[in-house]
Parts: sequence; C-alpha cells; structure tokens
Amino acid sequence: MAIKQGTDELVLIRKAGDKKDANKVMWVTELERETEKDRDTEATVDGPVNSGGTLESTVTINCYMNQDDTLCDEIEDATEEDTPYELWVINKKVKNSEGKYKAEYRQGYWNSIDRTNDA
Repeated sequence: MAIKQGTDELVLIRKAGDKKDANKVMWVTELERETEKDRDTEATVDGPVNSGGTLESTVTINCYMNQDDTLCDEIEDATEEDTPYELWVINKKVKNSEGKYKAEYRQGYWNSIDRTNDA
C-alpha cells in the first residue's frame, strides 16, 4: 500500500472566470482541506425531521514566498475586494485510464491572508 505524501500534491489557483493558466503555488509546506456540513433536526409530532444543511469547505495553505512574487499581493487584494478564486489540488501520483491526474476542485473566496517575516 502506497502512503500518500504531501509531495504527491500540487496546488493551482486563478481568479474565477479567467481564461488563462492557473498559477502554481510554490514551496507549499502545509496544505489542509476541511469539509463540513451542518445538519438541522426539528422535532415534530410525527417524529424528527432532518433538513439539509450548508456545505462549507476550507483550504489552508502555508508556503514560502519568492522576493518578487506578485501572487501574494494578488491574493491580499482579492481578500479585501471579495474576488472569487478557483483552486485545484492535483495528485501527481494518481492517474485514471485516460491519463488524467486525480484532482479536487474548489471555488470560493479568500477569508484571510497572513504574511509572516521571521528573522
């Protein structure tokens, strides 16, 4: 059994609707994906009724940044301006019978960006 490694995946992003190649996020040190759906149950005289909830997905990326990289500035602007983005997580080790890589697709907004400059 092959264990999935972080180095097996790469991250691509671009502004939603752009007709250009996505940018590869370089030097990713950590990639975390979380998906959750809340469910509501309401009591009725005939028994509980479940209602579908809202699906929420969060992607967290930690990476190094090149000195002249403009992608970080672009993401900061998109966070402030509520610009939607597309994101793909591609597994370089898994291909289907057509030779296409396994990928996850997400679309949404940047909620925050942190820039840390350690000594």
